[in-house]
Amino acid sequence: MDIFAGLTADQQRVLRNIGKHQQLTPGQLLFREGQPAWGLYVVLSGEVEVYRSVMNEDHIVAIRGEGSLIGEMGLLKEGGQRTASVRARGHAALFEISRDPVEALKQCGDLNAAMAFLQNLIVVLAEKLRLRVESEQVAPASEIAPWKELSEEFEKELESIARHLPKEGIFRRSIRLGKLRDTEELVTQGAESDGFFFLHHGRVAVYHTDEQSKRTLIDRREAPAVIGESGFFGAQPRMATVIADGPVLYSKFPGREFDKLRRKNPAEAIEILTAVARLIIHMNYRYGRSVGLGT
Repeated sequence: MDIFAGLTADQQRVLRNIGKHQQLTPGQLLFREGQPAWGLYVVLSGEVEVYRSVMNEDHIVAIRGEGSLIGEMGLLKEGGQRTASVRARGHAALFEISRDPVEALKQCGDLNAAMAFLQNLIVVLAEKLRLRVESEQVAPASEIAPWKELSEEFEKELESIARHLPKEGIFRRSIRLGKLRDTEELVTQGAESDGFFFLHHGRVAVYHTDEQSKRTLIDRREAPAVIGESGFFGAQPRMATVIADGPVLYSKFPGREFDKLRRKNPAEAIEILTAVARLIIHMNYRYGRSVGLGT
């Protein structure tokens, strides 16, 4: 998904005014590991290498192409440092957003645009996490950690981002851990997209049933993962059935409560979406650290 999808020309103009285009020549450094992390980059064309230096040797850990996000941790994680270096593989064009786009849209009085941008960001971040997990043949920490430790760690994550929210907000009240046994359903094809899920432990199988009632396995997803966010933000029915493949630990972002809040209090809804984006960035960063990735 385009991170600017659904935004009007005027709304995109606001974002262009707080960003700038950047052209890189082959081998040119975008930023270096250890530098202060601020700003988000979108790769418009070409490719960049994400690498880390170990014993004075550069080790490439990822290649990002057109449409990729680079450095998103610097957008929402205050006071951090770059965890890897990035340079151009060839000629590359990027768009740098050096200020908080959500705040810029809010200052223009356009809360709906701020929500749309955050929803796009969440979908893009979830896809980036999915691709990262699928591309690595290394089990994340969540695959081998005891459930008690996972529960405690998740509660700490929630608390770290919930401190930015009202104490009685739906984020604190509604997001709870849940467990599935082997073959239990997480979502059912055709049902209302009444929320989306964070998968913290285990794996699930994704099935699609056609008009002749034939069920086909179309995907497998493994923790850490975000499931169902595209249908939720796109107001579409569930496109597939998701079934636990062994024990699963998950939490659910509440859809109905959030829809009510979005209409009643857009400003708080924006804070909640920002917290969700922070959580996915943290999941991405934590998994990346476990396999030597991250920006």
